[in-house]
Amino acid sequence: MRKQLVRQVTFGKAIARVMVSKFSRDIDLDGDIVGQKIETVTKIEISVNDKIISSGFHASLLQYNNLTDTFYTKAKLDPNQVYTRVGDKAITAGREAYDAIKEAIAQMDAELAAEFGVKSEAQKERDKQLSEAQAVIEAAECEGVDKLMTEADIKVWRKCYNDLHNEGGEGYIPKKVSKERYEWALGVLGK
Repeated sequence: MRKQLVRQVTFGKAIARVMVSKFSRDIDLDGDIVGQKIETVTKIEISVNDKIISSGFHASLLQYNNLTDTFYTKAKLDPNQVYTRVGDKAITAGREAYDAIKEAIAQMDAELAAEFGVKSEAQKERDKQLSEAQAVIEAAECEGVDKLMTEADIKVWRKCYNDLHNEGGEGYIPKKVSKERYEWALGVLGK
């Protein structure tokens, strides 16, 4: 089974045609079909006057920094501006196109996930975040919530622990939950 949804969003003076496909594929284990897996494919085509000028599998947000300096210079882009890019050739100023593409992908993924009876990428990410937050809270409770250190304190503690137990080399350092991480976990779980 294969289904595809298509949406168009504005990409500067061009149009971004956003396509999301979901399909089921057999899981083959040495010639035996042991189940099915749902795959998702995203494609974005940028067109001007119905002519495709660029395509890619995702949109990226460009911001000026040391890594993008050469690209900004070659493309004669304003370093004070952010840009949305799809593929190798399509660039537009601002993040509006980036946000619109991301939103279209999320909506189509959710619609297709419901049709296939599976979780959308956003739902999977949310479940992962909830699981991680629960693990952080459990670890913090084991350490003692009232004894939690700040991230700055943990950095100092890790250095001291490493110097003492690993003689300054590389070795095991126990994980600690910071107050900031604990507060993040409480926020995620709505506590």
